[in-house]
Amino acid sequence: SADGSSFELSTCTVTLERSLAEGEVEEVKLASVIHVADAGGYYAILQERLDACDRVLYELVLPRAEREVDSEGRVRPQSARAPTDQQMFLAREFGLAHQLQEMNFSSQKWTVGDLDLESIRELSARAREEMQEGYSQGVADPLLARAARTLADDAVQDWYDTGGGSASAPP
Repeated sequence: SADGSSFELSTCTVTLERSLAEGEVEEVKLASVIHVADAGGYYAILQERLDACDRVLYELVLPRAEREVDSEGRVRPQSARAPTDQQMFLAREFGLAHQLQEMNFSSQKWTVGDLDLESIRELSARAREEMQEGYSQGVADPLLARAARTLADDAVQDWYDTGGGSASAPP
């Protein structure tokens, strides 16, 4: 609004199509979703649209021990998920609801589309090592290289420890 007391956030869905044999078309829809929104309309409409799809892949990073794979290869959480205290604070602060409160993720059509937490950490560690190696090779002063590696390690670890939130800024 003009006075700044309200705002509107829009999300979209993009449809990608691929032609198959004999005039058939394969369709993939990419739907952007936000974690907190109004409890009524947004999530109800989104749920209806997603339930009409043959398969829904959704974002949810879980440790391997908290994932299960069914006979058709669908990855599912072993138990229902609940919003974190931080997510609930954000939702309440703006009079909104969290998607885990409003949406039904239990349909057999729904499957987790993310890597497990351990794989993400392993890939990140490998990328961090490669980045540090490349950076270190370009830095003449070994003490500066050591400080840069320590700062990078601390920032990435802080990012993971806060659940992917913002990392600490360097002093």
